[in-house]
Amino acid sequence: MLGFGRLVFAGAMTAVLGAGVARADEPGLDRAIAATLVVHSLDSTESFLGSAFLWGGGRIAVTCAHVVYGQANVEITFADGHDETARVVARDPVRDVAVLEVSGGEGRGLQPAPAPAVLAQTVYAVGAPLGVDFTVTRGMVSARPRQLNPAVPIRLVQHDASVNNGNSGGPLVDRQGRVLGMNSQIVDGSDHFIGLSFAISVADLERIVPALIAGTLRAVPVVGLRLRPVDGEVAAALNVARQGELVDYVEPGGIAALGGLKAGDIITEMDGKRLTQIGDVAFRLEAAAVSGNIVVDVLRDKVAMKRTLDLAATRSDGLVAKPPRVPSYAVADVGVTVSDTGQITGLQDKSAAMQGGLKPGDVLLAVNGQEMKTPKDIAAFRSMQIKVPLLLLARMPDGVTKHVIVDPWHPWFDPLIAMGVGAGPNLVSF
Repeated sequence: MLGFGRLVFAGAMTAVLGAGVARADEPGLDRAIAATLVVHSLDSTESFLGSAFLWGGGRIAVTCAHVVYGQANVEITFADGHDETARVVARDPVRDVAVLEVSGGEGRGLQPAPAPAVLAQTVYAVGAPLGVDFTVTRGMVSARPRQLNPAVPIRLVQHDASVNNGNSGGPLVDRQGRVLGMNSQIVDGSDHFIGLSFAISVADLERIVPALIAGTLRAVPVVGLRLRPVDGEVAAALNVARQGELVDYVEPGGIAALGGLKAGDIITEMDGKRLTQIGDVAFRLEAAAVSGNIVVDVLRDKVAMKRTLDLAATRSDGLVAKPPRVPSYAVADVGVTVSDTGQITGLQDKSAAMQGGLKPGDVLLAVNGQEMKTPKDIAAFRSMQIKVPLLLLARMPDGVTKHVIVDPWHPWFDPLIAMGVGAGPNLVSF
């Protein structure tokens, strides 16, 4: 996440950035700010991670799993200025929810709104966008809840309150300071707010948080399937009705393969319920994790048949396991191209290098304190294996220098935890 240092405005209401300004005479917003936390790492970097907020009675806080990814403990800062260490008691990186144990928030937790967010409702996002602590922005709900990632069984509240890196984990509240959701992401493909923000709904939080604490939240089963919708073109080519999901790939030895599914099958129903959109599959699998199996209706060569998938292998401990850490990355993996003179000539979109703050035209001056003076130095940089996050010193075109941290292990960039994306825009993996 991006940050500009620790700019704490203790006890004050700050209202800037984009979609409107929150009024300082709203007591509900004062409560929301008092319950909002700013999260930093406890390691030597003391990195700004994002936001969180006190939940229920105030003994726990909730945040996004990607905010505290890899952290056992974090430092949290309250609006009144005091800091404390919070333990990460549970997390689910698929649904992107984590729970923190807090000692200093008793009685200050936010309460859920009595009804879900509705179209055109005024909402307020509270958090630390771009590291600017305890900021409130105003907007409205701009769409009905939507499933942004078809592989994840969560529908998000879309709104246009200004949200940027650092708002993740902060609350989305109504005028009375009641929780409507937890801000988690902005529209895919953008580095900063462009008018589309998304929050995990309070209904999902009320379902997920208690199960996380109790250790009963089951993983979304991974069955080893890659699917694409049977759209008009696919239906015409196969001379079938435009319905269901076409099996593009079946992982050898996976649950789907053991259940008898094959590439070319068309899945029309799961547990007796029709698939109307590809995201339905994730919700069907999540529900079936309780019983441990799911009945799949398929068309194979236009012949209807049923197959039963045994999901028991995905239910060993109930919680999603943390993926293994990649030991090293090549420089090419972080998305930067450097000329022999050290100039940045190319950046891959949404790469670790771009998100770290490098820009085309910047000139690389040093890597982890080692000066880049000659083409030989640059060649050594290009061929190095990155085993720890890089601290780069670069000179911008206007002559100003800056330090940039490039961290390919950050959850936004680690390919091992990329969820649900197949080899093309219409493919989704389950």
